[in-house]
Amino acid sequence: MRVIFFFVLTFLPISSISYASTYEHKSFLCSTQSHSVKGGFVFVNNIEVIKYNILISSNGKNFIKKTLHCYKTIDDRVLISLDSLVNGCGQYHSYINSKSLRYNVPFKDKILYAQCKYYDSNLESKLKESVNK
Repeated sequence: MRVIFFFVLTFLPISSISYASTYEHKSFLCSTQSHSVKGGFVFVNNIEVIKYNILISSNGKNFIKKTLHCYKTIDDRVLISLDSLVNGCGQYHSYINSKSLRYNVPFKDKILYAQCKYYDSNLESKLKESVNK
């Protein structure tokens, strides 16, 4: 039995994919060139993240869109899924570079991005404050 255990630990490749427990209970506030506050992320646990996005409605008013997603890390990227854990996560479509904290979203023939930073206060309150300005 010890030989099998040694074999498994020694010869099977170790994946660089992991669930990102280092982000658990952390928040990111994100901005773009045209918006000082555009949205953000709250990492709920080691698998789920809440994504916030400030959007403009058809009547021209800003509102906050709040969605739940899965996340995991691969090398220096925090991958964000299209769907929630309840719905099976779906494809991992966008990512945050863990070194630069740049959030990248592939969109048609270009990549949209936002620059994020760690945020220690209540992110949802900050976003509501920004929308109500």
